[in-house]
Amino acid sequence: MMASLLLCLLPALLATASAQEEYITCEQCSASANTCTAGGTTCRVPKATGGCITIIDEDTLQGTPTTSFFRGCVTDFDRILSGPITYSAGGNRNLRINTVGCRDTDRCNAGSLAVPTVDAQPNGLQCPTCLIFGINTCDGQITHCRGNETYCIDLSGLTCAGTLTSFAAKGCASASAQYVKVGGILFSAGKIFLLDKAKATPAEKIRSSPAWK
Repeated sequence: MMASLLLCLLPALLATASAQEEYITCEQCSASANTCTAGGTTCRVPKATGGCITIIDEDTLQGTPTTSFFRGCVTDFDRILSGPITYSAGGNRNLRINTVGCRDTDRCNAGSLAVPTVDAQPNGLQCPTCLIFGINTCDGQITHCRGNETYCIDLSGLTCAGTLTSFAAKGCASASAQYVKVGGILFSAGKIFLLDKAKATPAEKIRSSPAWK
C-alpha cells in the first residue's frame, strides 16, 4: 500500500531539496492502526512547505468494508484537509476519513486516530447521490441524509490506489466537506483523490409529497 500511494503522487509526497533546508522527521507506516506502532520507519520533508500526516479511514464505496491506517510525509502541507470528514453515496456506500497534519516537532504524527462515526438516524435532509469510477460525471438519485451529514457534495477528478482512475461523486457529507477545494488533495489511508471539481452546499430539507384530494 505504501509503495502504491507514493507512486501515484510522487511529486506531492516526496521532496527534493537542498542540504541547507530545515527538515522535519515523520513516522511512516501503512497498515492497520493496531500494527502501525510508533518508533518505526521514518521519512523527512522540508519543514517550510511539508509536514507529517496521520490518516485512518473506513471505506465501503466499492462494497467490501475496509479500514486502513497511514502515517507519512507530505511536501504540500497546505493542501491537507485536516479533521474528520464523512461521505455517503447511498446504498450503504460510505467513506469516513479522519486526518491530522502537523509540523511542529519531529515524529509529531505518532498518535492514534479513530474513524469518524455517523448517527444512523435520518436528519430530515436530502442530497443527490451517485458514485462512479472511470468517468468524471454521474447523475444523482435523491437520497435521505443521516446524522451530522448536513451538506451535499459534488466532486470529480482522479483517484489513485496504485493506478490513476477518473471518478465522480455526489452525496451527503459532513459540514467539513465545505473546505474541500478545487485543486486540493483528499487523502484517505487507501486512496488519494485529486480534485478538479469540488462543490459543497447545505443540504435541502426533504420535500413532502403533495396531498391529493
